[in-house]
Amino acid sequence: MKYKYMTKNLGEITINDDLGFLIIIEAQYKGKKISISFALVDFDENFDTYMKIIDRYDEIYKKSKEAIIENIHKNKDLEYYFSHYFDILDKQELFEIFGVTKFEEFDVKNIIDKMEYPRLYFENTLDNAIEFGVQYNVSQKHNDIILWIYFDENMDIKSIFYE
Repeated sequence: MKYKYMTKNLGEITINDDLGFLIIIEAQYKGKKISISFALVDFDENFDTYMKIIDRYDEIYKKSKEAIIENIHKNKDLEYYFSHYFDILDKQELFEIFGVTKFEEFDVKNIIDKMEYPRLYFENTLDNAIEFGVQYNVSQKHNDIILWIYFDENMDIKSIFYE
């Protein structure tokens, strides 16, 4: 069943729970579609908590951008996420996506705002804690590797990795 729900900061969202173990929420952030997914979670039981987290999308987005900027050269997974594209894409595609053609010239601060808004992904944890992943792709066309930033419900970053 699809139904609407009004949030404070994202406005009206559409919740689709007809997909079995998967629940998809469609929302708008700054005029662009964003996706929020729930897999194998007690959605109804924790509905209020999930809605409070979702309503903090702006804060989540800003925190995840800061985490990328602060950790680009400290976290090998994060650095690889961006640098591997410089090995596989031609110069034209690199320039279209990153504005440069060499990784040494890459400035994550310049690209992070050009990337699509991230998806949120909630799933059960072994200890039933509420954690969620923020998923980034460098572009719609190049989505072979996903950058993950995992948060707990207090908005503390748990990990950064790619998959």
